[in-house]
Amino acid sequence: MITSTLTRAHGFHTTISTNVNAAANPSCSFHVALELPHNIFLDPYEFALHHDYSFNLWESSSLELPSNAVPANPSVLLVNLSKAEMHTSINMTIELPIHMRYPMCEHPFEVDKSVVISGPTAFWACTSDGTMTSDFANIPFHIRNVFSDQLLIPMSMSHPMFPQDVIHVPMGDLKDTRHTEFITALAVVIAFAFMSVNSMKIRIQISTLSPRTKFE
Repeated sequence: MITSTLTRAHGFHTTISTNVNAAANPSCSFHVALELPHNIFLDPYEFALHHDYSFNLWESSSLELPSNAVPANPSVLLVNLSKAEMHTSINMTIELPIHMRYPMCEHPFEVDKSVVISGPTAFWACTSDGTMTSDFANIPFHIRNVFSDQLLIPMSMSHPMFPQDVIHVPMGDLKDTRHTEFITALAVVIAFAFMSVNSMKIRIQISTLSPRTKFE
């Protein structure tokens, strides 16, 4: 049984949590594939911290650019379970942190932006003798090329976010910009006044010292 859920459906950061509980297949390797829209990015440095699986990632290298500044190509993640995790059975949770790019504001009264996300796909990659071919329409072509000489067998998944779920990304309110500008200007004036007063106090203290004290 494989289940997958979102830890939260609102904000800029969330995690796809996939629970795997299945019998191991010694002649096959276990993988999880995830395809995300261009307005979501994955941080490869986060995935590098996990030692129970390796990964392949195809996405734009500019992680912090807003959604309207990157090509509209999906991000594709391939998770490869290590052999150490595959004994007689597989019982583990795979945490996949994902991040929203800053969306483009289309009108001043937009509160949030809805991002549709598809659930991950789990599959076995098995040695093929050439007599059978994979019938796996949902696999991204990047991943299909990795396993071009293997038989791919999809696993049935049961989770609330399949086939799709929605993440709500908060938007800034353009009406708040004038307040932000005023508060920023006020903070600069207060900081300048504070520094000026302290500078004046130091000058007065120095001027009251005797020449001998100044020399010492």
